Amino acid sequence: MVLEWIALKLVGVVLILIGLFLTVFFPGIQSHQNPQSGPKFDVNGIIMGLILLVVGIYLIMIQ
Repeated sequence: MVLEWIALKLVGVVLILIGLFLTVFFPGIQSHQNPQSGPKFDVNGIIMGLILLVVGIYLIMIQ
């Protein structure tokens, strides 16, 4: 039971880190930018990152 609790917390932390990467860092990677156009954001990546953040926070908050 304790190992399941620890595993859920670790999975929650990993999901939060992946979600932060997708939400904050990934949309601004220069290889995804076209120099002739304005800044482009990967909306799908941002939405997926936000979902992972919510799931990760939920896994950490449950008892």
